[in-house]
Amino acid sequence: MKKILIVDDERSICKLLRHVFEGSDYKTEVAHTGTEALKKANTFQPNLMLLDVYMPEMDGWQVLEGIRSSTKTKGISVIMLTEKNMIGDIEKADSLGVQGYITKPFLVDRVKKKVEEILQVNP
Repeated sequence: MKKILIVDDERSICKLLRHVFEGSDYKTEVAHTGTEALKKANTFQPNLMLLDVYMPEMDGWQVLEGIRSSTKTKGISVIMLTEKNMIGDIEKADSLGVQGYITKPFLVDRVKKKVEEILQVNP
């Protein structure tokens, strides 16, 4: 079973994504702040993180730097989910080893397809 950590301060987005992924192929956890995301990344050890950029305490970039700097979490695949649609941000994500960059509002099917592609899970 693959594990997904959903990180977003918007509870409705977390609830939606958890509903989409929780089930026979996935186990999910949710974090609403960057600090909480780093703690759960260490304890839950997800295969993939769906990560928002704008959050309280620390933003998604800081969370990404935190997980990449730890030997315990550096291998977690990351898909950024954000309102930011600037070329510089997409390039930054690429340079930090992000596997996907999806802008909000997003289509659930697009997110699901990208997750399945990265985790190689059949629908």
